[in-house]
Amino acid sequence: MAWCQLFCHLAFSLSLTTGLGGNQQLDFQRALIALEQSYDFEGAAQLFQSLQDEHPGNNQYTFFLGKAQFRQGRLDEAIACFESCIAAEPGNAIYHLWASKAYGRKVSRLNNQGAGMTELMPWGKKVKAAVEKAVELDPNSVEAQVGYAVFLRETPGLFGGDVKKARQILTQTIADHPDCLNAHFSLAELYLKKDEDYDAALREYKFVADHLDDSVVCFEDHELSVKALLNMGFIYYKRDRDLARCVELIRQHLELKPNSQMGYLTLGEILVQEKRWGEAREALSQAREIAEADDAGKLKKKADELLKEIRRKAG
Repeated sequence: MAWCQLFCHLAFSLSLTTGLGGNQQLDFQRALIALEQSYDFEGAAQLFQSLQDEHPGNNQYTFFLGKAQFRQGRLDEAIACFESCIAAEPGNAIYHLWASKAYGRKVSRLNNQGAGMTELMPWGKKVKAAVEKAVELDPNSVEAQVGYAVFLRETPGLFGGDVKKARQILTQTIADHPDCLNAHFSLAELYLKKDEDYDAALREYKFVADHLDDSVVCFEDHELSVKALLNMGFIYYKRDRDLARCVELIRQHLELKPNSQMGYLTLGEILVQEKRWGEAREALSQAREIAEADDAGKLKKKADELLKEIRRKAG
């Protein structure tokens, strides 16, 4: 998101305070600043919860509470908030869009926990319905278009996925909005995971990572920049066997996101391939510990397998 988009977003959010009473307006502004500028999500959630308790039925408080909970990783609570907003205002595209994001994050979490298709499919259907509704209600929404493209990219064709269509949406979005980091990151993921086109993927990831130090990007765009570092490190190793550059980028990623399961797991797996057993064991033990704390059984199993390989080969 460019600085002008973020400014407009904040301006719109603060405009919602118009007409509120003095103390209520100040509380709402303080909560918005905690959510969108300070990234104090726990504090923002507490403030929005208090506002919601004092003014039940106020949809904007419920929405921003859900947004704070989403950023905290409290997905079930966030989903309840977004669904409550949709029930009250079914014609609001933003509510459907954020519900789709929460449903998608739920799918990822369940997948990391080792859930099967029977458990994943109902949530996948929710993602599809919510993001398609967001696009239907606001076809000019860049966020909704990119969200729809991500759904098409990640979903098997049997269940409505379409990589070709996703590519078309993302390339057109970038042509129309060249500073949309979400579109660049999503296209990079397509190049990496679907095409194995490392050069094209690296170009897009670099564009996103170059905005890492921008003080005006939204939280979600900052997160994409941090993820881009990890994927760039993977590409430098996979394409060039440039271990030094790979480790440098992954460690930079881990400095910014010290609880990154995939960061430690990727680093550990690469170090196993390089037979750097001690460093690999350290990284994989960290990955295992984080995965166990997050109940990510699938990632924990992968870490355990690699640690077993180290014991077998290195003693």
